[in-house]
Amino acid sequence: MPLIRGLSYKSEDGEAASEFVLLCCYTVNEDGSTSLLTDMDSSMSDKITSKNSKVIFDVGPGEFPQFGQFEGSGSEEGDSGFYNMFGDAPTFLITRAAYMILKQVWPEFQPHMLLRFWEEFDEGPTTEMMKIIGDYIDFGPMALTHQRLVDWVGIWFNPGERWSREAAVRGWKELLSNPNYSTDHILHEAWRGKGNLWCMKAPNVFPIHEDLSLLEMGFDDDESDRDEQKDALVVRLPQDVLILICELLHPRDICAFITTCRGMLNDLIEPANRIVHSYIKTFEPWFLPAGPFDIPYGRDEIEFWHSAWGGAGYSSNNLDSDIPWLAYRRACSQSLNMWNRIRIWGIVKQWKKLATDWKFTEDREDTEDQEDTWAEDEEDTEDWEDSE
Repeated sequence: MPLIRGLSYKSEDGEAASEFVLLCCYTVNEDGSTSLLTDMDSSMSDKITSKNSKVIFDVGPGEFPQFGQFEGSGSEEGDSGFYNMFGDAPTFLITRAAYMILKQVWPEFQPHMLLRFWEEFDEGPTTEMMKIIGDYIDFGPMALTHQRLVDWVGIWFNPGERWSREAAVRGWKELLSNPNYSTDHILHEAWRGKGNLWCMKAPNVFPIHEDLSLLEMGFDDDESDRDEQKDALVVRLPQDVLILICELLHPRDICAFITTCRGMLNDLIEPANRIVHSYIKTFEPWFLPAGPFDIPYGRDEIEFWHSAWGGAGYSSNNLDSDIPWLAYRRACSQSLNMWNRIRIWGIVKQWKKLATDWKFTEDREDTEDQEDTWAEDEEDTEDWEDSE
């Protein structure tokens, strides 16, 4: 059925949602070996620092992921390959795609900067902690799914009413069973409306294979219309002036401006592409690939980018000047994958700010040394005041 197919995620979305990176702590044993603190009965007695926390790649769902069970390759020392997210030791699970975005937004990130949030709450990052952090961080539609047993119905949200599970179930039921709704209406509301299905699309799939041709715009080739277009004042302006106008516009307005007529499009498409490329690099870097990073999978987005553009017929030798940036930016604005990429990018920026404000970006030993210095300064000040 078209509706069932239209409501289904693609295989790339399923892969992105099942490939994880694990942030965890470890302990050094008496014989010098290390053991990850990722079992159900593991606990963390030491302060969390950069020296006892690490990143584990190649993590995926275990037999019962709904009960916190995940598995990995177990290739590192002290790594059994089995992890439980519901244990007492601090752990943080991030999709691999989101982790690459995190590294791009927050280059200096180290795992202890997030794991230290555990120490602020007796029970670690449980539902209650996520509610508290939710006061500081906007997770978008996914905020309503932060429970140990995730209720995916919770991504439904109607801005006009207070969220409840009953309202979410009622909303989905009405949308999917109302005979007056067309298939197109249901799919639009499910993906781009209250259903919020977009927030689980793969954030590392760029809309490169979309229709990127602006030359197929619906220009009227009637001869009288072409004569009127030639007489229009804006068309008769010097090209340098038209380019200056483009430099002052948002990409969507550049698109509307240069597609006034076919002649303007032909004359301005190359400078418009350069302008939009510069705009994306400065103001919308999330539309560009993350990396490369010197970590596992750190080149994946870069390699996908070059491979996809090459497959679309664009030379990788001079890619920046060959890409149709204006058309690409237009495709990004409609891409559900890019919607989710922007959401994750924003969450990382908020995590970074919160960790900085709470001084979790400072390593524990550096912070303690600084506190000792402050204490010594206070003692010196008191001695000086007493001497007066």
